[in-house]
Amino acid sequence: GVPVVNIPVINKIPILGELVSGHSVLVYVAFLLVAVVYFFLYRTPIGLRIRAVGENDEAVRAVGVDPNQIRFLAVLISGLFSGLAGAYLSLAQLRMFVENMVAGRGFIALAAIYFGRGTPVGTMIAALIFGLAEALSMRLQILGYPSQFMLMIPYLVTVAILIVVQRIAVTPRRLKIESGALEEV
Repeated sequence: GVPVVNIPVINKIPILGELVSGHSVLVYVAFLLVAVVYFFLYRTPIGLRIRAVGENDEAVRAVGVDPNQIRFLAVLISGLFSGLAGAYLSLAQLRMFVENMVAGRGFIALAAIYFGRGTPVGTMIAALIFGLAEALSMRLQILGYPSQFMLMIPYLVTVAILIVVQRIAVTPRRLKIESGALEEV
């Protein structure tokens, strides 16, 4: 397996110790990578190009950059992170390969990106919320609630958050359209 890091003083604190200490090295690497990806995307020229291709590849092409090369690089980087996630899941969390071990987590990852507005920090916060929902479902199973219903909790939270985020994103746009339509009449 992957080594577990116990932070000396913090692991003795009742609730905080469980939250912060005693996790796989890959968990701490993931938090560090959020800062690295943020810096890469928002403070480097290649990060600007990646974001620009996502917004308007014609504008990128107009300044002499091949958007296909940038997309290829983005796919390689996402493959690297997917590989790290798979390594964590099989080596650190489950400690073995299990069939269907992903179990819909790809959908939740896409929802986290959407909820986080495509930013590294927002996506991390969303992933932590979804992780909390999954942990809650496991705790409730231990208390004797039917596992079929408890396993639905992370997915129900995901759908609920997607609905709320969609409402927040669409409402201002609707208001502008409706107020513009009223002015024309």
